[in-house]
Amino acid sequence: VIEKFQSYRGQELLIVLDGWDELPSQLHTKSIFHKLIVFPQSLNLHFSAVIVTSRPIASGELYHFISSRIEILGFTPTEVKDYFTEALGGEARAVQKLQDQLQECPMVEASCYLPLNAAIVSHLFLVQNYSLPTT
Repeated sequence: VIEKFQSYRGQELLIVLDGWDELPSQLHTKSIFHKLIVFPQSLNLHFSAVIVTSRPIASGELYHFISSRIEILGFTPTEVKDYFTEALGGEARAVQKLQDQLQECPMVEASCYLPLNAAIVSHLFLVQNYSLPTT
């Protein structure tokens, strides 16, 4: 994979390393992941962008290597409803149906405070003809 990246010199390449804090600690300093974050030029990826997701408490070691840091706090319950309303084209009945179905799945409902999860849930709801998958 790295060879393919290098053939393009990283141009127009976005690398997303999701869950940095879930990697075993030895991989934080001795892996391709570390090189992608700390020494992208050593991999001839000068023109690439690397996004690392992690819980803030576990990513302190990266702060002096990164150019910017964003912390996503998530949606409030009102903002979740507003997001669903927008995602479902303002259809109040559809929003209410989605919220009713989510109440039957409290773990999924609780995860919707994260914008990405809310986007996935609303997308699934739409492509499943206004119904959430049961598995």
